[in-house]
Amino acid sequence: MKTTKKINPNILIGISLMLTILSVIFYRRNHFLFISILGLALVADAIVKKIRFRKMDLQLKLADLTGNRLSEALLFSVAWYPWFFIYVLNCLLTLYSLLKKQTLSIPLRYIFLAHYIAMLALGKI
Repeated sequence: MKTTKKINPNILIGISLMLTILSVIFYRRNHFLFISILGLALVADAIVKKIRFRKMDLQLKLADLTGNRLSEALLFSVAWYPWFFIYVLNCLLTLYSLLKKQTLSIPLRYIFLAHYIAMLALGKI
């Protein structure tokens, strides 16, 4: 008999938010910790997305989108230009996608992490 443990996606959303807050503390202070902690937050977010697309639950979709935009707001409050303006565009895309009942957003935290690692490798940070 196979047993499966159920993962509460709302708890994962909270963990992702807390990890994002923690990563912001290390932004520009400790590159390794910043990248590692933000990476863990993105893993938690990816698990939530997998659960969300399997369940097709509107309440979970709203919680996930809200958690994503909150995480981006926290992250881009310290990495201001040009990321915050792209974040505002992403918020507008989220509102549009909710009105049209589609999923349309930019994976900004993933792009930001890749950009941060690239700039670190090039010695620009």
